[in-house]
Amino acid sequence: MRNSKFQISNSKFNEGFTLAELLVAMSIFVIIVTVSSGIFIRSMQDENRLTAIMGTQSSLNSALEQMAREIRGGYLFNDLTTGSPDCGTTGASLGSLNGYSSMTFVGPNGTTTYSLSGGRIERNGDFLTSQDVNVQNLCFVFSQIAGRSCNPWRVNIFLNAEPVASNSNVQPFYLQTTVSSRVLPKDMPANVKSQYNYGQCK
Repeated sequence: MRNSKFQISNSKFNEGFTLAELLVAMSIFVIIVTVSSGIFIRSMQDENRLTAIMGTQSSLNSALEQMAREIRGGYLFNDLTTGSPDCGTTGASLGSLNGYSSMTFVGPNGTTTYSLSGGRIERNGDFLTSQDVNVQNLCFVFSQIAGRSCNPWRVNIFLNAEPVASNSNVQPFYLQTTVSSRVLPKDMPANVKSQYNYGQCK
């Protein structure tokens, strides 16, 4: 006896997708791929931007930390710095001040010079900042007039820098810090005080 319940028609398996259905499916697939690619590209750009920011901050913080450490143990900042003021501090919180793009002083390890060379901060010929950071401006402002005060030396450091990577799309960093020397003019050797007109500091 023939069981009609288990008879299966093969007519449905012989039918294919219509052109309209294929176009709709392909359109949906293209949209999904496009959106996914956009999200992936933006994620990569954000990651590159974050990496550039972290690298720039790390390099600048390391350089400022070393400068601050030597400044605290140094003296004769503005006395050994020669020339006329050649940089400004426009937009700094201290107002518009004139300063120097390089600084020479007597530090814990002898005479030390900080300057800007090829977009990098340099200390006695050695670079402090990495080649991935472009320092656009470096300015030192001294709050003590050479040989006229017995107060501690105070150095204001201003700089702005940005990552070298052209595709990082990171705004320049503007940094400012003030460091006071722990060495008083009265604590200098007698011959140094007389040579640089600090003999009145007892």
